[in-house]
Amino acid sequence: MSISPKSSRSNGANRKAATSRKQHGVQGGSKEANRAVVAILEVLGGLRSPAEAAESLKISLPRYYILETRALEGMVVACEPKPLGKQPSLETRITALEKELRQAHRQIARQQALVRAAQRSVGLSAAETQKSKASVKRGRKGRKKRPPTVRALKAADTLRNRVVETAASEVQQTEPQAASDAGRQEGQSVSD
Repeated sequence: MSISPKSSRSNGANRKAATSRKQHGVQGGSKEANRAVVAILEVLGGLRSPAEAAESLKISLPRYYILETRALEGMVVACEPKPLGKQPSLETRITALEKELRQAHRQIARQQALVRAAQRSVGLSAAETQKSKASVKRGRKGRKKRPPTVRALKAADTLRNRVVETAASEVQQTEPQAASDAGRQEGQSVSD
């Protein structure tokens, strides 16, 4: 029985296939991590029981199950599809966020200037607005009270205008009385 050249070729191909099956392209980690992965894979492959794997790793059985769950979660995360295209680096992301922050600061400054202009046009001074900010009232549970609604502000403006009108009308009424009182006093002094 002689071996034909064909059969020796097939044996060589089988050997190559067998050696390629033995080696895997897995990147190794630390010694402990590699031991844990081997034990978990042997349990999942049916070569060992979880108790045997826990004993070989010198950990308790509940700790083994925690380790196995973490390994499976890591496998799921690793199997997630990667996004296509170039992904931004941390430096470019930080730069973009800093740019957004500068824009937000500019918008805040602009809004504050608009608020100050609106307050001046209404007649509120900066001191009044600072006092209102300083005296934040708290409710029963220690929370800030809700800011007044626009309707409440309109009612306050109406009442403020009525107070000013009432004070002005009282001044006008007291002026004629004061003039008539002064005239009577002059008339009395002339007749005396």
